[in-house]
Amino acid sequence: MLLYQRTPSMLLQEENNHTRRICSKLNSTEDLCFRRIINALNNWSTADVRTVPFVMYQLRCGNDEHDETVEYQINWFIDCAETHIHNHRNSFETYCLEGQYEEKIWKIIDDNDGKFTYQFTRSADNTISKAKLIPGTLRHVTSRYHFPGNKMHVDTEHFHSVTPIIGSDKRVVTFLTKRKYSTPVDTSILSSEPHFDPLNDQMRIATYDERHHMYQKLLQILTTHQKAQWKQNWSDLQF
Repeated sequence: MLLYQRTPSMLLQEENNHTRRICSKLNSTEDLCFRRIINALNNWSTADVRTVPFVMYQLRCGNDEHDETVEYQINWFIDCAETHIHNHRNSFETYCLEGQYEEKIWKIIDDNDGKFTYQFTRSADNTISKAKLIPGTLRHVTSRYHFPGNKMHVDTEHFHSVTPIIGSDKRVVTFLTKRKYSTPVDTSILSSEPHFDPLNDQMRIATYDERHHMYQKLLQILTTHQKAQWKQNWSDLQF
């Protein structure tokens, strides 16, 4: 039977069996990611899917079985461009499944020239404080590139912005391993200007259509992964 004739349930069962075999030997981020995808697809009626308008769809994949402070999440970006320079409330590792982007790292460099950077604190309820003046100039100091199979760590003190790679024909999909803190870290936005336009990005529960799109995307990623595994297994048998 050709791959495109297999039903979703058949694909899931075959991937379940394959994942059990490889996970008995390996404990990589990729294996962990696909175990979480399989579990979500097998229990889709209760899957926690959320939408950040104009930014991304999120699938909350639950906590680690051995550490409740660690949670897993899949982000499918509508638009991964982040024009505001910001940090995150929780540190995390991101594993790229599809698409590509450039992450620009920013720092405030004080040259004692009287220049300032404006820092806006963003609270958990999405309200923004008045600007605080920080001595120094906001500068792009380095870049990192995220692409399929790549893993990056993002710390809470890490100020960055994200830009999609020109010419990339796929929207970015990432798997996050996120550590929650008992005392959440304040998030901030840095700007060279005394004001900025806040994004209308208040998270909400995904609609039926958005859930359906997310399901289809995860199934496509799972099928692509399975085909690559079959190709690799067939190649190994030739030697």
